[in-house]
Amino acid sequence: MIDYIQIFGDRGSGTNYLASLIRKNFKRVAITSDFGGKHWFVKNHFPRSKPNTTTDNECVRPVTDSSDTLFLVIYKNPYAWLCSIHRRPIHGDGHWSLSFSEFIRKPWTSYTTKKLNPLWDENPEDYYFIEEARNILELRTQKIQHFNALAEIAENICFLNYESLTADVDILHQIATTYGIDLKRSQIVNDPYRANSGKKKRVGFVPTKYPEISAEGLAFIRENLNWEVEQSIGYNSGDYNFPAVPGAVSVSGKKGLIMAKSAMTSMNQNNPDSTGIDTPTGENDLELTLHVKGLDPIELVCGEAQPVVQTLFKSLLRNRDEIVYLQLGPDTPTAIYFPGSHLMSIESNPAVSPEFLERLLAD
Repeated sequence: MIDYIQIFGDRGSGTNYLASLIRKNFKRVAITSDFGGKHWFVKNHFPRSKPNTTTDNECVRPVTDSSDTLFLVIYKNPYAWLCSIHRRPIHGDGHWSLSFSEFIRKPWTSYTTKKLNPLWDENPEDYYFIEEARNILELRTQKIQHFNALAEIAENICFLNYESLTADVDILHQIATTYGIDLKRSQIVNDPYRANSGKKKRVGFVPTKYPEISAEGLAFIRENLNWEVEQSIGYNSGDYNFPAVPGAVSVSGKKGLIMAKSAMTSMNQNNPDSTGIDTPTGENDLELTLHVKGLDPIELVCGEAQPVVQTLFKSLLRNRDEIVYLQLGPDTPTAIYFPGSHLMSIESNPAVSPEFLERLLAD
């Protein structure tokens, strides 16, 4: 029986989002950190960066003693991940305020000047060491190899791609079924972020727009990242455009469930609870044409035959800084990412007001 879930994934990989989904949807399981902090190397488990007396001490149970625990490991597209870490290099004090070009080249040392956990050894020096690597690219490779190797000793382990999870949270249904975990309700709850007393509360997925990576930056990443390791978790050097899904993953030699399924294999397109469009003009169908910078016009027909699936593009008219995720009707489902700022215009037939479009396109 699974009583605990231990999440692993480097910073900026969606670990908080995954934890939120688990708390909202899984019954009688607790998220634990007995096997180590979710971002860090596991004590006495290799390959890894050099051992330490900080985060290693947080590992109070060995992975070999984990029959009651499901390990969930989550990975993110390397380009998006690098942009995320560059934006917030947590515990990488020497990496704040660097240009992206400097950031991806600088030797990586992760440390903090504060004792963040009582399990850490006292340090007479002025900092607490966590991890190091030749650069952030090497650190990513170390972490992937380290977490992948857990499959050799963990009894219950599942690997996910962040892009697959955000595209189709019903992956959690499959995990629950495979490992005998009860769900709180029949449908997976996936609420968006909501303001809470002036603060943003993390309760779901809201896409983030990342700045464009220069040609020089892309060349360095493509030449220096270990793409054989990346391919083992479903990513390739050509995945720069932050694709919706890296595709199905099959990692030979791994135990447990390897999850990275296409967003389109189980999109609930024919949900009987879905409804068509009730336009102000009384027409049954609403035709939308999106004119997006750098893309051919995107045509959508929303109606009884092609009901709105989840959200066509969340908060687009209110926040042009978000990357947009589209799910187009059941006959030709497609997932597209593009910066909201690249949307130039929306045409509708029959003509409807901007206010109606905003109501339609929001949750």
